[in-house]
Amino acid sequence: MRSIIDWFAPRFPLIHGLLTVRLRFFLTCLGVLFVVTVYSYYVVVLAQADGLFTKPGPMIGGDFVVFRTAALAAGTTAMVSNYDMANFSAALREAYPGHGAMMVGWLYPPSMYLVVRPLSLVSFVSGFALWVGVFGALFVATVRRLWSDRVALLLAIGSPAVLQSVITGQTGLLTASLIAGSAVLAGPRPVLAGIRAGLLTLTPQFGLLIPIAFAAAGYWRAFAAAAITALALAGASMVAYGIEPWLAFVEAMNAQCECRWAIAHNQHGERRRSSELRPGAVAATAPRVQARTHAGAYL
Repeated sequence: MRSIIDWFAPRFPLIHGLLTVRLRFFLTCLGVLFVVTVYSYYVVVLAQADGLFTKPGPMIGGDFVVFRTAALAAGTTAMVSNYDMANFSAALREAYPGHGAMMVGWLYPPSMYLVVRPLSLVSFVSGFALWVGVFGALFVATVRRLWSDRVALLLAIGSPAVLQSVITGQTGLLTASLIAGSAVLAGPRPVLAGIRAGLLTLTPQFGLLIPIAFAAAGYWRAFAAAAITALALAGASMVAYGIEPWLAFVEAMNAQCECRWAIAHNQHGERRRSSELRPGAVAATAPRVQARTHAGAYL
């Protein structure tokens, strides 16, 4: 490896310098360039938008609209019907007519209604700004605890994953902050780490794994705090909204499991039939199988 560097350095001194002695400066410039370019373009897209829809077509806060719609349903009978994708999509079409099917679903536990309900008190744009701003501030605070280096903070904030969460209103900033905080604080502040892990049950696909890691590492105080927080969230939602939304949530999860099991079964059957037809047929079938799998992930 050293011989390659020795050969490269005299022939390309500028590139060699940027990737070695001036690497920090080079990464800083790349980070600043990305942040300024991408977010400037995003501002232009927002300025050209027709109401809540951008000129190219997608909605501003394309994922946030799910949380906003759920917030408006909190405390009503629509809380239960939201767990049916057809009903939820119909509600979106009624709220935003003339913009396609908007085939998205509400698959968060009823405890998430406690978090999103305040969004019903403000306008869509104000709620979107608050949603991104609050979770963005939490993410920055968490990253600063992980790395005091300003360049690392810049690169984290300027990453494409953060950009995606900002422009769509996903929960990525929240979940990343809670996961990172749970991991970093497990030793020095186990109760706080457990509370963060318990809050992750708002997105169950993440919240179920961290307590297992606590138990494996012997952080029992963090494990207990996570369990208490999760139970408190579930209990608060039952007190506020009753048991019916939880029954609907469980039924929706069962339907999702059945759907994905059917996709996996069809995938296995198609592979088997293809392999029986001719050698190499599995490779030819792979694009169709992948398309079905991706479709199932969005259901």
